[in-house]
Amino acid sequence: MRRFWKSVSLRSTPTHYEIQLDQSRSLRTPSGSLLAVPLHHPLLARLIVHEWDSQQRLIKSHALPLTSLVARAIDGFAEEGERKMAVEEMLKYAQTDTICFHESSPKALVRLQAEHWDPLLDWVSSRFGHRPSTAQDTLVINQPPELITSLRSHLQGLDALHLACLEKSLHLTKSLYLSLALLEGRLGVEEAMKAAWVETNAQVETWGEVEDSHDVGWAELGRELGAVRLAVVSSPAGAAAM
Repeated sequence: MRRFWKSVSLRSTPTHYEIQLDQSRSLRTPSGSLLAVPLHHPLLARLIVHEWDSQQRLIKSHALPLTSLVARAIDGFAEEGERKMAVEEMLKYAQTDTICFHESSPKALVRLQAEHWDPLLDWVSSRFGHRPSTAQDTLVINQPPELITSLRSHLQGLDALHLACLEKSLHLTKSLYLSLALLEGRLGVEEAMKAAWVETNAQVETWGEVEDSHDVGWAELGRELGAVRLAVVSSPAGAAAM
């Protein structure tokens, strides 16, 4: 798709912001809903304007990560029933969470697991009242039911935008605990990237980097997790749900 607009602007209404192309065409989600950004998200609205204003001759969807997150929040998590189903799907990651499965070799992997994953497990224990079960050299674990209950209660309290951000991070990192730490600011973006790439970075230390593979993947991960963190940072705590 080619860029057809000359200007991008922000229109304020009594209830929300709209992002307009050429001051006449408001952005919409894939389902056709208005891409309405609540008034308590002014920074997020301005960042979306910047995304669209930065598009060149050809539109690159991967360069619109914040737009994608807001659209997903509107299309996928607007109804209570949708949010409940999404929460149960996300909770499944707790049983297969990457940071709970440790290996005893090689040495580089063991070191990186301890460096990046053990502090996260400590944080989960402190934050949610129960420490996740871990396994070494096996693929089967069962998490404490009390931990799952605590996680469910927390996820059910998230608004649509935070659920959309959590979903995106989960798909990228395969870790519920890492994703929650990113959303809550326990991890910065680069820290989250390193925790998500423990196995890959261990391979790089051992065998070296694959040109145009590892570096591209790292950049893509940074762009997507950066958008997740930006969307959350731009959302004031205690503000009304999107």
